[in-house]
Amino acid sequence: MENIEKKIITMIQDSNKLYKEKGLESALEKLLEAWDIIPEPKVEDNMATVLADFIAKNYLVQKQYSKALYWGDVLKKAQTYKIDSGEGFLFCGKVYYETGEKEKAIEEFVVAWKKSKGRAFRDESPEYLALIKNIIK
Repeated sequence: MENIEKKIITMIQDSNKLYKEKGLESALEKLLEAWDIIPEPKVEDNMATVLADFIAKNYLVQKQYSKALYWGDVLKKAQTYKIDSGEGFLFCGKVYYETGEKEKAIEEFVVAWKKSKGRAFRDESPEYLALIKNIIK
């Protein structure tokens, strides 16, 4: 397992280089390639949350919202095998917010708030928190 983890870390680093040299799509291809080498059940692997997070964020930047949500859900599933501090819910809330689905965004943000006790919102845009501020009182 450690060998696979090292290989994935190297692939993430390669993805970062590709991003700088060739752009987002090349970087994303490398991340998806790394995902493919994780053994099943993938979401239980230590590297699943890291990769799902990177992949989801790449899709969000590209405004490929349905793919971003898919990977956000993968992130939520992977976090159930670790300490779940709500990042997957926060991420999905952001995607819903960006697509104008405010009610779904609020639902996700509330779960993220509860799981993280508010910490997940620390470095985020205040507009996300503004959506749920009356609910979390």
